[in-house]
Formats: sequence, C-alpha cells, structure tokens
Amino acid sequence: EIFDNTLVAFNKAWDIEVNRTFDDYNIDYDEDILRKFQESLSKYEKETTMVDYDDADKYFSNYIGIDLPKGFIKSWTMRLSKVKPPVDKRLNEMLERLSKKYSLVVATNWFRDLQYEKAKHIEIAEYFDEFMTGDRMDVKPNKDMFEYFLNGYTPDEVIVVGDVYYKDIVPGLELGMHGYLLSDNK
Repeated sequence: EIFDNTLVAFNKAWDIEVNRTFDDYNIDYDEDILRKFQESLSKYEKETTMVDYDDADKYFSNYIGIDLPKGFIKSWTMRLSKVKPPVDKRLNEMLERLSKKYSLVVATNWFRDLQYEKAKHIEIAEYFDEFMTGDRMDVKPNKDMFEYFLNGYTPDEVIVVGDVYYKDIVPGLELGMHGYLLSDNK
C-alpha cells in the first residue's frame, strides 16, 4: 500500500477529510465518534475478506453507533483521493527508474478507484502496471493477492514492500518472496 503512509503520508489529510465528510452530510460528531471511526477502519480491514462500499457503510455505522447514509464511505474516500500531500520529488525519480526495469504493482486492501485516483493526483500512477485492491480480491494478509503477483514470476523474483509486517511482508515471505519493511520506528 502506497497511500497509508508506506510511501506517502496521508495521516493529517485523513483526519481533515473525515471531518469534512461528516460536515457534508450534516452529521453531528465529536472526538469520541472520530476515534471510533478510525478504530472501525482497522477493524473492518481485519474482519472482512473483500471490501465493499455498502458493507463498509453498514460496518462503520454499527461500530460507531451512528446511522451513516449510503455512500458515506465512498464520499470520504473520494475526498481523500483528491488530497495532494507533500511528496518528495525523489519518490517520482525512484519509481520512474524502477518502472523501467521492473513491473510495479500496488497492493492495497482498499478500493481501486480511491488508490488509483490518489496515485494519479500525486503523479505516480503511470509507474504502476497494476493496482491489486481489496474490492477485487481477498484482502491482505490473505495469500491470494500475493499469489497473483507470481503470474509469470518465481517467488525469488518478487519483492514485497510494505509498512505492516503481518499483512504486507509475512504472506510474501511464506510464499518464498523477498520482503522489505518500511518503518518509522527506530
């Protein structure tokens, strides 16, 4: 996943766009609701096998105790896709170099339209051959997404890069791929 802070930091934008989406729908909220919304995000990802906007609306509604209208999660994710966080120009240079030599694929548990639009907005979509997303196949750490990467490659030819060890790195290692963990932890 590029956009959950693996390569590009979206944390502050995430908070702002959640607030704006609640405001757009005239839904009253406080810090407790925002905390529960954030909690529901990670819980939904852990408890689902494939993401779906309607299911996400229902899940988040039940978790935070507010009846979110149909389309709320899609509205929020589309708002988030338009945010342009600061991106180190070296990221584009690195992706350009790598894409000339290797096949680059985005693997994320979230929605393809969201991830593709984010990549397009920060001008890096062109470097990726494919966007493997949780609305098209089982979410990580399910090995299906990782097995898909092997299409035409042997495991030792694939490097998995991620920021969450158990879901981004371990499944690839278990299939014989190489793994590279990106982390801010020192």
